[in-house]
Amino acid sequence: MGLFNPFTFGRKTRTAWNALVGWHTFKSLSAAHQHLVIAQANQIAQEYFHSSLEDLAEKHGAIVVANFLVLGMGEMGIVPILLGEKWFPVKNPIVESIGAKEMVMVLKPQLRAQFGVDFTLDDE
Repeated sequence: MGLFNPFTFGRKTRTAWNALVGWHTFKSLSAAHQHLVIAQANQIAQEYFHSSLEDLAEKHGAIVVANFLVLGMGEMGIVPILLGEKWFPVKNPIVESIGAKEMVMVLKPQLRAQFGVDFTLDDE
């Protein structure tokens, strides 16, 4: 994994990694595939958390939404756009995203250095 190994860090690191790489992967999909991922993520949010992605975005922000998109992409068999990388298990994106914003800021330059991509989230 190069510069860091999310397996050796806690949930916040894995949640932040999924959010950054997930958003980057999601943005690389065609509009049609993005709609399918959103529908899948909404289904997961409704089924397990009785909430929509829109509500989750308002209450919790982009890190939580990106992790729901990762859950959707994972269920659809979509892997991270970064060669050789994978999603990390995040059971409850709402809880596991608490405090992850700081880790996002730590990981961004490391991911940029490792993959040569500027990783951003919509609410940064």
